[in-house]
Amino acid sequence: MPDDGHADITTLLGDVRAGKPDALNQLLGRVYDELRARAAWHLHRERSDPTLQPTVIVHEVFLKLFQPDVLAKMPNRAYLFACAARNMRQFLVDHARERGARKRGGDRRREEWDSSVVVANSRKVDVVKLHEALTNLSLVNDRQAQVVELRFFAGMSNQEIADYLHVSLSAVERDWRFARAWLREHLDGMA
Repeated sequence: MPDDGHADITTLLGDVRAGKPDALNQLLGRVYDELRARAAWHLHRERSDPTLQPTVIVHEVFLKLFQPDVLAKMPNRAYLFACAARNMRQFLVDHARERGARKRGGDRRREEWDSSVVVANSRKVDVVKLHEALTNLSLVNDRQAQVVELRFFAGMSNQEIADYLHVSLSAVERDWRFARAWLREHLDGMA
């Protein structure tokens, strides 16, 4: 995604806070497309629940994020997408738990990770176990857990994450390497 698109979303957030006419509709259109693409990416890897649509995920995220008091606190695109990532993660975890409960402990929702994420792309990871592992990682190193969440759920690049967290690119790269190894070890132990 080009940098000018990122700046446009940040500008639109400022316009929404300033009460400019039609700014909210423009922001919704820009953010909707990006979030829908990210949700579709997650669901493309989902094989156990073909009935869940990207639109459902995006609408759930929108219900939480596009409230006047919430938008007023969002200074830029990175912050907006970090909040969206947390909400998307929580929705997917809640959905997986609900499905598991309906099946009386049956198969839980599984996400296939590509090679840029914790393990090789042929491996599937239970999203509930991933959530639990990220929660545990946050107790060890919260920033490393944020890096994983922002890469996996928000689809942010290392540079975008560095900008959002106000750290160097090399710090994000180190955090990513450590988090990947930590999650690989702990997810294997949760199997």
